[in-house]
Amino acid sequence: MNPKDFFEKIIEKYNLSLILGLVGLCLVLAGLVLPKINNHRAEVTVESGSNEDVSESEITVDVSGAVNQPGVYSFKNDSRVKEAIEVAKGFSSDVDLLWVEKNLNLAAKLTDAQKIYIPRQGEKASSQGSSELININTATAPQLDTLPGVGEVTAGKIIDGRPYSSIEELKTKKVVGNATYEKIKDLISAN
Repeated sequence: MNPKDFFEKIIEKYNLSLILGLVGLCLVLAGLVLPKINNHRAEVTVESGSNEDVSESEITVDVSGAVNQPGVYSFKNDSRVKEAIEVAKGFSSDVDLLWVEKNLNLAAKLTDAQKIYIPRQGEKASSQGSSELININTATAPQLDTLPGVGEVTAGKIIDGRPYSSIEELKTKKVVGNATYEKIKDLISAN
């Protein structure tokens, strides 16, 4: 008896049993596969929720001056000034390195709507723009340290208390005392 005849005889004899067996096998496989498909769908739902959280934690920073690619960039909420300079393709060849060494804290955390301006060599450096006021929301610790009555510790407290909607919040958040506030109130801004 050849193999073909043998299989035909088995199929004829066990026709109903084979059909039921195949149906059962299909049901078992479906039972194994469907939960994995459903778990995959659940994972996708969770991931999309976490993506929304990530977008809410993004901040936008303007980087300009002596950088190779000035522009407005988005960062994760806990990003640092160093990352902003890297995204702007680093300092340009005409950067005022002495100013950078003295005034730019590459480890400082970025804040939303922050402006980072890097002066060029020979440019009169004013990190605060044309107003000459020190912005308590964006200034580096060395910049804050130049204020009368503000030292390294107080500069750190000012940075830790960010953001400020007004300069008066330095008093209400108890970052500086009244005497220090009176000394610096005409030298600072919060916008």
